[in-house]
Amino acid sequence: MDSEDIDEGEWLIFAANNQCFDFLNDSSEDIYTTEDGFAVDLVCLVIANDL
Repeated sequence: MDSEDIDEGEWLIFAANNQCFDFLNDSSEDIYTTEDGFAVDLVCLVIANDL
C-alpha cells in the first residue's frame, strides 16, 4: 500500500493507536491542567486546518 492511498483520517487513527505513544497514558505525563489555560480539541484543530 502506497502512502498516497492512506487519507489523513486514517493517518490520525494510526497515530492515535500507535504503541510508541503509550507513554503519554502515564499519569506523570499529565503536567498541564485546565488552570494553565484551556483545553484544545485536537480533532477540531485538525479539521480546522483542512478548511
